[in-house]
Amino acid sequence: MDTNHRVNPTDPWYTQPRFARPFLLLLSSFFYLGLGGWSLLDWDEINFAESAREMLASGDYGSVQINFQPFYEKPPLFMALQAGMMKILGVGELAARLPNALLGSIYLLTLYELGRRWLSQRGGWLWAVLLWSTLLPHAYFKSGIIDPLFNYFILVSVWALFRAMHLGLQGLWNPGWWVVAGLASGLSVLTKGPVGFLLLALTALFWMLRNRVWSVLWWKGGGVFALGLLLPVLTWVALEWWVRGPTQLILFWSYMIDLFRTGVAGHEQPFYYHAVVLFLGCLPAIPLALPLLLRWEGPTPAPQDFSKTLYQAMLTLFWVVLLVFSLSTTKIIHYSSLTYVPLAFLGSAFLLDFRRSMKWPAWLTVILSFLVVFWVLVLVSIPWALRFKDLWVDRIQDVFVRSALKDAIPWMGWESLWVLPFPFLMLWGWQKVKNRAEDRGILGMGLGVAILVMGLTYSYLPRIASVTQSPAVNFYQSLAGQKVYAATWGFKSYAPFFYMKIPYHGSGPASSMPVGEEIMQVPLDRPVYVIARVDRLPDTTALPLRAVGGQGGFVFYRRYR
Repeated sequence: MDTNHRVNPTDPWYTQPRFARPFLLLLSSFFYLGLGGWSLLDWDEINFAESAREMLASGDYGSVQINFQPFYEKPPLFMALQAGMMKILGVGELAARLPNALLGSIYLLTLYELGRRWLSQRGGWLWAVLLWSTLLPHAYFKSGIIDPLFNYFILVSVWALFRAMHLGLQGLWNPGWWVVAGLASGLSVLTKGPVGFLLLALTALFWMLRNRVWSVLWWKGGGVFALGLLLPVLTWVALEWWVRGPTQLILFWSYMIDLFRTGVAGHEQPFYYHAVVLFLGCLPAIPLALPLLLRWEGPTPAPQDFSKTLYQAMLTLFWVVLLVFSLSTTKIIHYSSLTYVPLAFLGSAFLLDFRRSMKWPAWLTVILSFLVVFWVLVLVSIPWALRFKDLWVDRIQDVFVRSALKDAIPWMGWESLWVLPFPFLMLWGWQKVKNRAEDRGILGMGLGVAILVMGLTYSYLPRIASVTQSPAVNFYQSLAGQKVYAATWGFKSYAPFFYMKIPYHGSGPASSMPVGEEIMQVPLDRPVYVIARVDRLPDTTALPLRAVGGQGGFVFYRRYR
């Protein structure tokens, strides 16, 4: 066992074991602020939350449904957690997002324990706090998407597998690590699909190729890993097959292949998309990690030390995730979120190395300054540009955007005050880091990020949602509990199902709401509504529809025959 986790008595009090854990929990309290303050976002957030709501309504927690029809794109694990929260707190945004806020606290404690044990006491502290202090990860724990849970299981599987392989290089056999690695990988598959195992396998394969070692994966270790992996996966497959037959499983695996190969409409982006996302969104971790991104040996060269293996595992995981999802045709911003933990690790490793011997590279300050200025300019310009939108909104060619902006929640300009602490705290913290007071520096930068994300949560995002979806969501909520039919026209949305709280009337087509043009075929035994965007209006000269209202970029119709 490594012994380099001993405490330096000169370290600040809050980095000591007695105080570090409660202090990290205190920091993670920022993740819980504002979770229910604005509507869930189409598609992903509402998609998962609606699946959870339908689990709760139907009592079937083992399958994923949308509109009470089989939904084969995701396994059920994350939605089952959301359904559990909804059972306790009620159906709503808070319950849908709370699992990820809780996971944020678990992440910080996990990284602290791993780093404390295998790097140093200070290394564990910096790893956890740097993740908390980085912009995209901080915001991501306030979301209702599936990736935080998926990424956590992959993190555990990578850590356990590399621990097992490290022991194997020393001629030691510990089946427990192989079992943990397999179980965690199996749970990642149950969370999002086989890409969880693929990422782990590619990470281990690249590490073995790079180090030219193969004996670490002898049949005994691989066999125990496979048992751990297959236990949760085959349990779910067997139950699904027994209850619903093979059709849903075949569709699920086919979709997983097509997602990587052909892409999803509207999510095709250039090869460098994720690199740009990480560069712009992962400050301050990205500039701190940059000096180590191509450094294989890392700052701890002792081969018998697991910290070196952990370093190489995090470095390899970063590059595998970035390359896999850059090659994938489907590119969505959170697909590269598995790189957040490796980036925070590499950033903390750089800080530890810098404290010992390195000189500060001046170009890192240039990069951080650019990123701070970029975000300040973008976020300050939004409220002021939209406060005076009357001067330019009529020049917008897009009919939907122009109409939506005219009716959106007004911006007063004061919203930009949320941004003001961010540059000062970031630059102050950066200066402290350069002066080898990295504990205070990272906390200062993290406080700047936390205030900024709170501003986005409480002020920016509700106003942005008022442009993109709030008028439609408000209309769906006005129909909740009523015996009506309603469907969107010309665009896809999961919002009607969630915000109208469609009740469960048993399985089968008769229990689902009409979708798209199906709305024109349902009987008029109840009011029938159609929700359309102003740039995709139905032809009311040919269809029996009468406008009954509208707001922003949406028009609401009622069918009269």
